[in-house]
Amino acid sequence: MNYFKEAVCFDPVNYYLLLEVKDLTSLKQKLTKKDIQEIVQKLESIHISYRNNEISVINKPQTFPEFDPKDYVSLATYYWPNPDTKNGLPYISRDGEANPEGKLYDKDKLRELAFITYYQGLLYYLTEDKKYYEALKDNITYFFLDEKTGMNPNLNHAQMILGKNLGRGIGIIDFTGNFTYPLRLLKILYDLGYIEEEFHTSFKTWIEKLSIWLEESPLGLEEKYARNNHGIFYDLGLAAIYDFLGESKKLLPLVYQMVEYRLVEEFAEDGSMPKETARTKSKNYSLMAIKGVYDFNTIIKAYGYDLYQLEKWYYRKPAVDLKKALSFLLDRLLTKQKPWEYQQIIPFDEATLIPLIIESRKQFLQIQDKSIDTLEMKCNLLKSFL
Repeated sequence: MNYFKEAVCFDPVNYYLLLEVKDLTSLKQKLTKKDIQEIVQKLESIHISYRNNEISVINKPQTFPEFDPKDYVSLATYYWPNPDTKNGLPYISRDGEANPEGKLYDKDKLRELAFITYYQGLLYYLTEDKKYYEALKDNITYFFLDEKTGMNPNLNHAQMILGKNLGRGIGIIDFTGNFTYPLRLLKILYDLGYIEEEFHTSFKTWIEKLSIWLEESPLGLEEKYARNNHGIFYDLGLAAIYDFLGESKKLLPLVYQMVEYRLVEEFAEDGSMPKETARTKSKNYSLMAIKGVYDFNTIIKAYGYDLYQLEKWYYRKPAVDLKKALSFLLDRLLTKQKPWEYQQIIPFDEATLIPLIIESRKQFLQIQDKSIDTLEMKCNLLKSFL
C-alpha cells in the first residue's frame, strides 16, 4: 500500500509543514540513526517511479479534442452527475462529498507526486543517500519537464465542471495547496548544495512559466480575487514560487494583498473563519485556511515582514490578531475546552493538528503536553517534528 493513500485520509495540505533551514537542522540533530531508519522503513512504499509506471498527464481515461494532450485536467471535487438528465450533465454540487470519478484524471497524480517529492527530499537530507535525490529528480522530470510526457505549465482545465465549463480558477489550488511544500523544500536543498545546478535550472524554467500564467491568465486572475482559502493559497503559492525563483521584489505586493484583503475577509473578531466554518468539512477547511496564512508568513519573514508583528512595519492598526485565531482553534480542536459548533460530515484525523501546534509553539502560546498525548492520529510521521 502506498503510504500517501494509506496515511493521508483527506486533502493532504494539512499533513505538510512548510520548513525552514533551522527546522531541518533541528530535526537532523534530534533524530537518532534508529529514528531515521524507522522513518525510512515507514516510507518504503512511497518510492514510486512515475516513469516506470507511465504516470503522466498524457494518460487519461477520456480525451478532450479541444485540449492539448499535455494539459493538466482535473474534475471539480464536489460535483457529481446530474440525476435529472440522461447524460448526467451538467454536473451538480454536493459540497464536501468528493466524487471518486476525479481520481481517473490528473489531480491525484499531482498531489501524490508532491507528497512523494516532499518526503524523498526529507529522506535525502536526513540520510545523505543520493538515491532519493535521483528518484525525485526523475519523477519531476518525467511529470513536468519531459518533452513527450511533461505537463504544460498551466492549469487551464483544473477542476472543470462537466457540462458547465472547461476549467476554473478555483482549480489552481490543486497545485498551490500541494506542490508549494516540496517546492519550498527543494529551494532549501538547493541553497544547501544538495541539488545540482542543471536540474534546478530546468525546473526553475518550468516554474517561471507557470508563474507568468498565474499572474496573467484569466483563471489566474480569477483565483487572485477569490475569497476564503483559495485567495490565501493563491498568495502562498506565488510567494513560494517567487522565493524559489529568487524574485523577492514581487513579494511585497503579495504581502500587502494578504494584510489588506485576505486577513480582513477571512477572520472574524473572535478569531474564527466564517467562510470556512460554513463548510461541511469545517475543521479541515479552518485548519487549511489559517495554515495558508502562517505558512505564507514563514516565507515572508526571511524578507523582513511578519504578520504577527504588523504594528512594527504596517502603516495602519492591524485589523486581525493571528494569535487569537490560533487560540480559537486550539481551544476547540486540541484542548477541547470549548465545543466545535460547526458541521463536519467526515471523520477528522487529529494528526492534522500538529502543524497548528508547532506554529502555536513558535508564537509562544502554551500547549499542554497531555493534550498532545491524547491525540488520536492515523498518520504519525509528523510526530517527528514535535
